[in-house]
Amino acid sequence: MLNKSVKQILVALIAVFSILLTMGCGGGGGGGNPVAPGTDYAPTSVLAPNTVSTLTTPASVYEYDSKSANVSLKLPVEKGTDVNYALIVLNSSTSSQAIKFRPESYVLSGSLLAQAEAEALRASQRVVEPAMSALDQARINQAPFEAKMRQDFVDSMRRAGGADGMRKSSALRASDHATEAVGTEVFLNIVANSWGSSYVSRRCKLVRMTTNCKIFVDQDAYDGLSAVDGLYRITDEDIEHIATEFESYIYPLMHQQYGNVYNIDNDKMLSIVFSPVYPKIGFAGLFNTLHLNPANPENSNQRDMIGIWSPSQQSTGEKWRMDARETVAHEMQHAINFSAKVYPNGQPRDGVGTGADNYLETVWLDESLSVGSEARYRLRRIEAGENDKLHEARFDSWLNSSPETYGMTSWAGVLGHYGQKGLFNYYLFEKYGAQKIKDMNQNTVIGLENIEEVYDKSIAELTRDFSLAVLNENLKHDGLTNVSTITNNYKFSEDIALSTMAKQSVTLGYTPAPFSKLIPPMGTAYYLLKQPASFGGGDEFQFRIESTQEQSVEILIMRLPNP
Repeated sequence: MLNKSVKQILVALIAVFSILLTMGCGGGGGGGNPVAPGTDYAPTSVLAPNTVSTLTTPASVYEYDSKSANVSLKLPVEKGTDVNYALIVLNSSTSSQAIKFRPESYVLSGSLLAQAEAEALRASQRVVEPAMSALDQARINQAPFEAKMRQDFVDSMRRAGGADGMRKSSALRASDHATEAVGTEVFLNIVANSWGSSYVSRRCKLVRMTTNCKIFVDQDAYDGLSAVDGLYRITDEDIEHIATEFESYIYPLMHQQYGNVYNIDNDKMLSIVFSPVYPKIGFAGLFNTLHLNPANPENSNQRDMIGIWSPSQQSTGEKWRMDARETVAHEMQHAINFSAKVYPNGQPRDGVGTGADNYLETVWLDESLSVGSEARYRLRRIEAGENDKLHEARFDSWLNSSPETYGMTSWAGVLGHYGQKGLFNYYLFEKYGAQKIKDMNQNTVIGLENIEEVYDKSIAELTRDFSLAVLNENLKHDGLTNVSTITNNYKFSEDIALSTMAKQSVTLGYTPAPFSKLIPPMGTAYYLLKQPASFGGGDEFQFRIESTQEQSVEILIMRLPNP
């Protein structure tokens, strides 16, 4: 708290500033720029219109898009009460931009600021990222292999003669697994290193069949780890748990609201293969396109299958069960998405073999759909009374450090990208329903064209609204807003529990330094603007957003309802 003498100095200074500001300011987006001690104005700045009149009531939202290098915005000042604003700035251009927040109205400085900053200066929140789990590390490990796998499939299709060659191979059907029964042992080829250059043949036993899946367990140890003997064996109870989860939650969700896996082997069942090879090479699970290749390349199992890691030191007991079942949902989405793009209506698509960029879903959107499917699977368990939650560590990996550095339409194999894209996909499900997620999955166009065609909105509009919803979810958990009156598109319906987020916090009148952030295309800068009850300035506070001339930004400001 400020002591009495400092408060008296503040009141005197603010009184002087108020007179000067009143002489130079008009209302609600009009008027000129005042010149007074502590002010900082850009002569070329564009003044956004009608901000004050728009933001006079809680839950009101102001939107503005610009290609100007400097945009000035005014906030209404309500004396005697705390008022908070959520601000997001989306880089909707195709190039990275340095986005800078710069206060323009009076700002305290010098020794007085030093005395006041204990109460008033709120720097950007930075939280320590939690230790990475073995499952999360495994997901990162898989990213390079998955990129190679996509290209390998394209290359093999090209060698097979494209779609025509695939149709001929499909007509001959290289495999038929319809007669397999519990107890059957088969040899399956499993990738043996993280870069996909070698495979090992493994003796796998069919231990359980349900209506819609076959569960295989690798019978032999690998590098000292066994799935059938010792501390890390898969028990009968484990198998029953996976089978029940698959039939109760996973298959109904994925089949009804995503689509079908291409039935290459005529058994109409997904093969789920548990092997100690996967944890040993650092993989949690895998959908390998090689096995859905009717051209029958080397090491293809000619089977619609996904591989899942067996228990190990990294994941065991109840943790392994959770990891395994969520990985099944994740990899099944990849298999369905691939099937829809490559085998629409069960037939090879024309143009297959011409290049991955032409028909395989872009990685950022494919992973968005898969992580989103995990969240929707958890939601179904919650609705059925199971002990689960929507929140997960990948969301934190995005929000805990520098969320503004993640572009929505870019991809890197790090947890933050999985978290951002997965939460975005879940947001789309909440706001626009399950059918559009399925439409996007089944669409044969890809990437931006896919998502914008299905939603009939630009990616900038979708990302902008999502970004404000994310910030509001965090502020709700910080006790800084009440989301009950906020428009649906700017909040989550379910509790995502985004309790930590690295956002820039600015206290009006006390935070003089400009904050510069390098924002990639479709990246968002997040701010909390705080007007304390003791704020004694004029009726408005003005600040500036600086960006690159002729590069577009979209600005959203929400006046937060009191908690």
